[in-house]
Amino acid sequence: MLIFCVVADQRITVRVPIGKNIIRDLSIPVDIPRNDFLDRIYAQMSLNRETDELGWQTCDVADRAAAQRLASAGDVDQAIATILEMMKSTRRRKPVFLKVKHLVGGQYHYFVQY
Repeated sequence: MLIFCVVADQRITVRVPIGKNIIRDLSIPVDIPRNDFLDRIYAQMSLNRETDELGWQTCDVADRAAAQRLASAGDVDQAIATILEMMKSTRRRKPVFLKVKHLVGGQYHYFVQY
């Protein structure tokens, strides 16, 4: 179990593809229940949680690199903790975001920004 400190009302922006070359930004609180987080992403992407798989990467990782699994509450905790840790860096000048990928037969479609 990962434990991280959250500032009151801290939110992340999740960039979700909703069609070919169409992206929607969602503002989601960091302290949202993890299953609700996953439900929102699957719903916005019009995917079935039972059959479709998601993965995630940080903004520092190349798009073709292997994505980490994003299927359970623990996976969401790990992804959010990683992004929050990156956001704390005072040396970082570029925006920090999380890329969510729909894993389809080895093809990735990316999405989420924090």
